[in-house]
Amino acid sequence: MSESVTEMPPKEIMKYLERALVYGWYYGLERSDFPPWAAAYVTLEEIGDFTDHYERFGNKENFIDFLSRLSGIDYDTFKEMWNKLSEKQRAKVIDVATYNTALIGLKHLFEWISYELSDEKYREARAKVLQAAKDYLNGKIDEIDLMDKIAEVLWPTEKDREESGYDYDDFMKAEALVDEYIGREDFKEYVKKYIIKGLEKQK
Repeated sequence: MSESVTEMPPKEIMKYLERALVYGWYYGLERSDFPPWAAAYVTLEEIGDFTDHYERFGNKENFIDFLSRLSGIDYDTFKEMWNKLSEKQRAKVIDVATYNTALIGLKHLFEWISYELSDEKYREARAKVLQAAKDYLNGKIDEIDLMDKIAEVLWPTEKDREESGYDYDDFMKAEALVDEYIGREDFKEYVKKYIIKGLEKQK
């Protein structure tokens, strides 16, 4: 790692680490056992466990080790950069990185839903998901209601859920991701961009 990286002012270090954590996570997905939406939730829960245990954003060695591996930055360099930040700045780095990770997971989930329902035989299912999405945008249901309705379309019976492999469980992780990490306005924009536009192309 270039020496100049560790010599950057704190605000630049913050931006650098925010990007590195998200990109490191994203490029590590090929080694993950989970799809992006579930992987995002699992990773953010791990970060949450660390930050809760260490009273938010301290410099405990194993937390730094976790973040350095996630970012792809070597431990010593990451630690030097991290130690130049105040607790408030560290909190901002984590908050930005976790939020952007959650948004990437959500984007991939909605694209997957659109792809899964693209076959002509799923015309009725597409219509149900589209209607649920429009109901959400019109304020008739909330975010979790919409996620539940999508799950009901994809796996309408208990048998469907049991036979889905890990798909249903991974979807439930995505629902938790939405509930705990995604802001309402961004969720609305993603519904419009990836659910409604994606499914309306296939009518």
